[in-house]
Amino acid sequence: MSATKAVFVLIHGGWHNHSAWDRVTPILEANGFAALTLDLPGAGVAQQSAEAL
Repeated sequence: MSATKAVFVLIHGGWHNHSAWDRVTPILEANGFAALTLDLPGAGVAQQSAEAL
């Protein structure tokens, strides 16, 4: 039986976007982990206005 590896959900801090994790995700994936990076509303590529939230 094989052990299930963790899935990492990485969320950036203020004034950043998902690319803050670009150096980390390849390391996790090379070690067999899944890594998801998200852009928070109002930051990054999918920016939304406060009224749209």
